[in-house]
Amino acid sequence: MLKPIKPERLLIRIRSLSTPELLDRVTILRDHMDADALEMLHAELAGRGIGPDEIGEHLRVMKIKMINHRDGMPAQCARCHRVAVISRTDWHRIWGYIPLFRRVFYYCDDHR
Repeated sequence: MLKPIKPERLLIRIRSLSTPELLDRVTILRDHMDADALEMLHAELAGRGIGPDEIGEHLRVMKIKMINHRDGMPAQCARCHRVAVISRTDWHRIWGYIPLFRRVFYYCDDHR
């Protein structure tokens, strides 16, 4: 059984996230988030001056651009875990050097 994350540690983690990461979590990834964490995410966005209009706009834009897996789950960036908007086939490498097999990698707007 997983231990719940302490609210203080969660708050530190939330404050370290970029605004686009927070927006992804409260819109596209919200179904996979804990209710208490969502409240904290919304409070952090409000503290950064982001309101419901900006959150709604982010959701509209991302629903058009995002990539879903076959099971309906949103694909996440291979580098930062934001919602992916592009996919590329490349080599899966062991230790970053030795190519093993080809696979699909997903990337967000920042890492495309």
